[in-house]
Amino acid sequence: MYLFKKHSHKLASAGVLAIGLFGGLLTTTDANAALVSGVANLTIDNSAFTSAIPGAEGWYIANFWDKNHNATPITLDTTGGVALSQTGTFSVSLAVNSNTSTINYGAARKQQATTMDAGNTAAGQIGLSGAFRMEPAAGGTYLNPADFFLKKTAGQWDIFTYSNGFGQPALFRLVNASESVNANGELSLSGDVYFTAQSFSWNLLLNGSQSVKLGTFSLTPSAVPVPAAVWLFGSGLLGLLGSARGKNQIVRLSRQPAPSSICPAISAVPSQFIPAASYTGSNPASDLAPSVERFRQQWRGRLGFSVRAGIGITSKTRKQNEIFKRCRDRRIAARDIRARRHRGRRFVDSQPGPERVRCRNRLG
Repeated sequence: MYLFKKHSHKLASAGVLAIGLFGGLLTTTDANAALVSGVANLTIDNSAFTSAIPGAEGWYIANFWDKNHNATPITLDTTGGVALSQTGTFSVSLAVNSNTSTINYGAARKQQATTMDAGNTAAGQIGLSGAFRMEPAAGGTYLNPADFFLKKTAGQWDIFTYSNGFGQPALFRLVNASESVNANGELSLSGDVYFTAQSFSWNLLLNGSQSVKLGTFSLTPSAVPVPAAVWLFGSGLLGLLGSARGKNQIVRLSRQPAPSSICPAISAVPSQFIPAASYTGSNPASDLAPSVERFRQQWRGRLGFSVRAGIGITSKTRKQNEIFKRCRDRRIAARDIRARRHRGRRFVDSQPGPERVRCRNRLG
């Protein structure tokens, strides 16, 4: 048998509905966040970079500064940043800017705006934080492409930069570009990196080959963190559900035979509880056998117990007391019958011969 509390189901249903609503709100928020977001990873092989530029100067990308230095002017004397291997391959992360209008840090640096909709990459741009310093192998001079932004023109993706005094020349282009938008409306983009083919670019100074692969580029969406309020709401809801479950737990009532450790099985009924019976023959034990067996079965059946919610054993003491009372009355009656029969036999045995015979015939 199961006992249920109605408001437990109501509370559980309300919890499921609330979780569904919060999930829907989060999904809707993500879907409406149409502007491109995430992190771009740029991998460059400096050996390929140097080989693509003619001449013996040996230009390479010497240093990189991340988003924490967006306001730092890049000159030959600027320190910090990450020193890059002259002949090795390096990979840097360019964070996608979340500002929708350009932020100017004086005349030297800018934080480019992100205005591109993930569903329409033909318009707008993707602002990327970071800065390079390029140097020849012998040093002594430099170029400082920085404050990148990614833009698609006539189906071609190019990476543009900003440099004080040069404006916004292009630096790289993406070949074999692949772009996709996930279910949350977030853009993913990847491709191979070559020197740009734009007319206004750093190649006006470097004259780099546009047929040499320099590295790879990938843009991946960043995971949207769940607001702290949602976690607090979830933990509170789980606490309410746990409390309701503890108070309104489903209780299963069952009847089971008594365990031997608590109520040992009765193999023989004590003699004082055997019911009285009429003696019809010379063997009282055989006459009482059917009554004893029936009483044993009745005894075992009435010693059942119920377990309710793990509290313990509830004995049916009232019914047992009634059984004990009936057994006591029958035992007293049987004792009286035996006493009367004994007195009768003693009286018969005390009579003379003919009279004793007549009395025995009457008693059977």
